[in-house]
Amino acid sequence: MTAIVLILAPIFMVLAAGYGLHRAGLFSTTYVDQSNQLIFYVLLPLLLFHKISRSDFLSLFSPSHLLVMAATILAIFALSRAWGRLAHYPPAAACTFVNNNFRSNFVYIGLPICYYALGDSGMAIGSVFTAMAVPVVNILSVAAFSPVQNQGFNAGQFLLNLVKNPLIIGAVAGMGFSLSGLGIPSCVEQALLLLTQITLPLALCCIGASLSLAIKPERWPVLAWSSIFKLLLMPLIAFGLMAAFSLPMDVSAKALLIMLAAPSAEINYSLAAQMNGEADLAGTTIVATTILSAFTYMFWLSLFNL
Repeated sequence: MTAIVLILAPIFMVLAAGYGLHRAGLFSTTYVDQSNQLIFYVLLPLLLFHKISRSDFLSLFSPSHLLVMAATILAIFALSRAWGRLAHYPPAAACTFVNNNFRSNFVYIGLPICYYALGDSGMAIGSVFTAMAVPVVNILSVAAFSPVQNQGFNAGQFLLNLVKNPLIIGAVAGMGFSLSGLGIPSCVEQALLLLTQITLPLALCCIGASLSLAIKPERWPVLAWSSIFKLLLMPLIAFGLMAAFSLPMDVSAKALLIMLAAPSAEINYSLAAQMNGEADLAGTTIVATTILSAFTYMFWLSLFNL
């Protein structure tokens, strides 16, 4: 248990530091927004490229684990939609509930924990999972909010946005370098190392600076069920599927469980605001699941000996 606390404590201490810096006026909302853009468009793609390009991609690529990941995300999507109907959530709240439950914070929470728990190999595998999850979760986000959308689905624009996604570009470029056997010049390698070292701490500070628990009282039951679906049911389904297919508890399996146990993704707030969902519910779910994940990660890391 001490080892698990030592893995998680630095991550959540940096989250707390981001919250404190924001409250002290040193991390303004404008600065956080600009930092998030820098992370998404520059630093994170470079991090994915760096970690994947330096690895043996063929040894990291596991179709079985990718299928488990996709099946788990689809299962949570279907179960969340069914629960929203059974509980008679209003349409906007139901759509937000569904999106909050399957879209995980792979980038800002999952990858740091993979790194601190599993080292560089865990980070590289988590980076591959992140890239492969992007098309799946983007398609399902469109489907999740379709009941409250007035306009039709533009397949061409969707595919264009997918191809232009910086995470996919960085990961695919890294895969290409890994498969080609080409080496990165040492000066470029050092520059990448310097740049990518600031990615995870800055990302965690931005998450901490964004914490807010403003929510309508009538939405607390939705928030509670979302936390259960996201933090407990999702990794449990993945573990059950891996056990059913007799997949060993190797580094890939451990990285997958860590990624799927991550809290609700930060982008869910923007999606809810843009797609006629409930942005307040999305924002509060992000905060609540992020805080609660400190405890659920202790449970999962201990239970599965991660």
